[in-house]
Amino acid sequence: MVFKFASVRTRLGGLFRFGNAVVMVSNRLTALHERMAVLDERMVALGERGAAIDGRLATLDGRMTAVETRIATPEEREATSRATALSAAGWVARSPALRRMDKAPRGRPRRRGPDLAAALAEMAALEPTIFPIWQRLHEADTASYIEAIEASCSHWDQKYARLFGAFVSLFARGHLLDVGCGINGRPSYLAGYPAELITGLDPRPSRVAVDFEYAQGFNEFLPWEDGAFDTVVSGTSLDHVLSLERALDEVRRVLVPGGLYLVWLASIPGAKPYEPHAEGFAPVDQFHLFHFDRKWVEPLFEQRFSMEEVCVISQPGFDHVFYSLAKKRV
Repeated sequence: MVFKFASVRTRLGGLFRFGNAVVMVSNRLTALHERMAVLDERMVALGERGAAIDGRLATLDGRMTAVETRIATPEEREATSRATALSAAGWVARSPALRRMDKAPRGRPRRRGPDLAAALAEMAALEPTIFPIWQRLHEADTASYIEAIEASCSHWDQKYARLFGAFVSLFARGHLLDVGCGINGRPSYLAGYPAELITGLDPRPSRVAVDFEYAQGFNEFLPWEDGAFDTVVSGTSLDHVLSLERALDEVRRVLVPGGLYLVWLASIPGAKPYEPHAEGFAPVDQFHLFHFDRKWVEPLFEQRFSMEEVCVISQPGFDHVFYSLAKKRV
């Protein structure tokens, strides 16, 4: 009997262990079922997100189709391609690992010439008939800088200023003078250029602190010695001068032999040449004495510089044109 009781107890123990194993398996199956439910919920959520992404992609496709519809002409498509390529090339040029910046061995360019008051008097003597008109336009332009900062072509949100910045990154080197740099801080097109190599010129005092040398003066009377700069930049400022030929001569004077003049201007087909002494002369709008057309301004450039590179980005009614001009060696 003892033997039989021990045998029964052994069997009962086995049954208990089997029951525990069944319970453990059941618990694991329950946990697995719960995890599967969570995974099902996640799959549903992923499906919803996928549908949302599909909707966004469809919206993007619609926008791209709309853009392609608006960019209807081959000229506009070419302009878009040029802008995209220029932007990409500019970012590559800005890369610290790939960009080569010629550090000028000499010190900062030395100032010379008249102070602001004397330069203004010389401006009045240079074109006494046109000067009062120019001065009125200059005052209106100054007010616009303060009242509509975002409209400035050097503003960070200005698309074409960023494109010009890419162009500058490709060609600028050494000591750089920005003629007409504006009064609202560093122009966006000079982002990334070493501050110690930048000099900015504007007739007005800067409204904010800047990290580069800032001087007041006029394009027609640049207050630096001959051959002071490796690069001169003009970002939509050349159409604000009083004497265009004098301004170009001054840029050429302050450049080193072979130095580069980087110009951004708006070319309006059919815009008349600037002839301030013509009978019945009148300014073209409240800010400008004249507008540019490539047909008549490029011969003026070629008298003083060699045309190294020209980038044209077409817009309805006018073109943004970027020039890289090299000072001709005598």
